[in-house]
Amino acid sequence: MSKNVKWFTILIPTFYFLIPLILKFNYDSSFLRIKLIELYINCIPITVCVIFLIKKAIVNNFYKLVVLTAFIVYLCSLHQIVTFIPV
Repeated sequence: MSKNVKWFTILIPTFYFLIPLILKFNYDSSFLRIKLIELYINCIPITVCVIFLIKKAIVNNFYKLVVLTAFIVYLCSLHQIVTFIPV
């Protein structure tokens, strides 16, 4: 397994916080502006944590990649439930 495959998991927080924005999208510019600010406030700290985790992770087989991916999804879910900052 390539060493760079683990860096694709950096997309998980972005998609995790972007999908609800896309599903609730309407053409009101103030709504979009507020939701983008909310996305930045909530996604940037989680993305920084995920980058740190990916740098420290040693992924040499498929099982470890699945565990890393599951942990990142868990981290995003936990942030969504516990410390999500609404604007």
